[in-house]
Amino acid sequence: MILTRADLAVYVQALQRRASTPRIIDCKRLNLVVRYAKRHKIGIWYERLTGPVRLVCWSDAAFKAMPDEGSGLALRGCCVVLTSEMSKSPTSPDGRCQLIEYLCKRQKRVVRSTFSAELNALIDALEIAILVQMAYHQILHGCNQSATEMAKTLEEGGLKPAIDAVIDARAVWDAVAAADACNPLECSLKLHLLSLRDKLTQKILRQLFWADTRDMIADGMTKGGVHRKLLASVSDAGKHTLTHPCRVCTKRAD
Repeated sequence: MILTRADLAVYVQALQRRASTPRIIDCKRLNLVVRYAKRHKIGIWYERLTGPVRLVCWSDAAFKAMPDEGSGLALRGCCVVLTSEMSKSPTSPDGRCQLIEYLCKRQKRVVRSTFSAELNALIDALEIAILVQMAYHQILHGCNQSATEMAKTLEEGGLKPAIDAVIDARAVWDAVAAADACNPLECSLKLHLLSLRDKLTQKILRQLFWADTRDMIADGMTKGGVHRKLLASVSDAGKHTLTHPCRVCTKRAD
């Protein structure tokens, strides 16, 4: 059902957690999702893009308490979109974009803070974006490279189109943009920070943007209470523009 319905992914993910032991309330919630899908007919629209293009990976994470289960739930969500080049913004001047990939899943690692959840979600989202990038690179430049040559091209930041990433967690962006890598409260996270900074230095990740939560596409992939208008606009209209200021971080090799 969610192959063409990014706006429903977080609800389907929540219902799947109860698939083995469904309750009456879960059946009612399922009916709500079905009725919503019938009332709001949304597909994926691919607007034609002009000029050089890039992949923009929008990443978000969320915590939710589960009082009836005595545990917590950490979700990660991302949207990978294809859009025109723009050095100072994650969106194109005319707002045109194409939704290429998206997901809503549980965190793969144990997280103990919002900082940890956002950082781990960004790293996982970049892995997905790199797979999409490899596919586009072969479409644009052929399939003549061996796996070793592709890996070397990736390490040198030579795969096309380039990847930019966007997060709304200011603490994570500040930690990556800082002149020196900080020491997070969770010591193991420093390795993740260094890995992310290396990706920026090697141009595997070209730019890391911080955007306001109100402009975050992936916010609707992790939170059911968020309005679906951003996801609907990106998916059904192929348009997204920022309405609030953003910041950008790049790294250069020494």
